Amino acid sequence: MASRRGALRLLVAAGALTGLVAIAACSVMAPPFGAHRSSLPTNERVVALTYDDGPNPPHTEAILEILAREQVPATWFVMGAHVEAHPDSARAILAGGHELANHTWSHSVLPALSIQQVRQEFERTDAILEEIGATGPYRVRAPWTARGLQAAWWLAETGREHVGVSASGWDWEPSTGREVADRVLRDVAPGTIVLLHDGGHDRPDADRSWTVEATALLIPALRAQGYRFVRIGDLPAPE
Repeated sequence: MASRRGALRLLVAAGALTGLVAIAACSVMAPPFGAHRSSLPTNERVVALTYDDGPNPPHTEAILEILAREQVPATWFVMGAHVEAHPDSARAILAGGHELANHTWSHSVLPALSIQQVRQEFERTDAILEEIGATGPYRVRAPWTARGLQAAWWLAETGREHVGVSASGWDWEPSTGREVADRVLRDVAPGTIVLLHDGGHDRPDADRSWTVEATALLIPALRAQGYRFVRIGDLPAPE
């Protein structure tokens, strides 16, 4: 009997420890401090197109050409290392009237970094954005939207806003433009923040031809549903 009670106590303790680990893991991935939004604060038919991991010529320029022709603004979460490699592409984003935002320097897994390393990832990217003529403060998006406690602390400390996602084209893997567009259209709703990619975090010359095609398909499809397009900064941040 005593051995059974001992085994039961061990099971209860193990279950409690597992629960604490799960809670801690959730807190690391989505901590409750630092400004954050994953959708726009509106019930109107408004969407924000966002592009991650660029700039990445020629796909960045091809998307910019479509947006200019359709007079659609977008928000671009660029990697500092890619801005350093392609400053003219970053300047073209800015010249097109779009919003430039910070997607870290190297697309590292932020929960695995120290607070000093997290700060360096964001602030080094801020600096190169200023070098190409952008003006901060810049909104940020953590790689894979995984902030971790360190990044959330930095966000709170600096008063910066983290931007999540409410619909994704899942375009980091080879697809057709139609497949990417359909994934977005399936989840779109008033205030949706759409995630697309003009670059690849681990492939500087990533093929994003399907994202170019999807952009050309999404704009008329969303307009036919009564949607208009905004940059993230066009609507107020959550309080």
